[in-house]
Amino acid sequence: MDYRTVTVADKPTKAPSEFTVFEVEGDQYIFCPIRDKAYKVNNKPEEIVRQWWLYRLKEVYALGSLKFRANRRIAVGSRHDRESRHYGGAGG
Repeated sequence: MDYRTVTVADKPTKAPSEFTVFEVEGDQYIFCPIRDKAYKVNNKPEEIVRQWWLYRLKEVYALGSLKFRANRRIAVGSRHDRESRHYGGAGG
């Protein structure tokens, strides 16, 4: 996973052409192209990886920002299975 790290005076206000981590007064920021906002990512390596993939999808696979959402709720299991386990039914 290759990316640039740039020291700047202020937080970024627009998305760079390639994934970049900006260092501002000792803090690290990345610019989310989906939300159009800079986020502080100190001690959040998972956020750096997530944002790197958003840029990668956009750059390499030419997916526009309208093609995907940054966060999506995912249901795991089904209501029927949970009710069965809770009430001692056949599911569990």
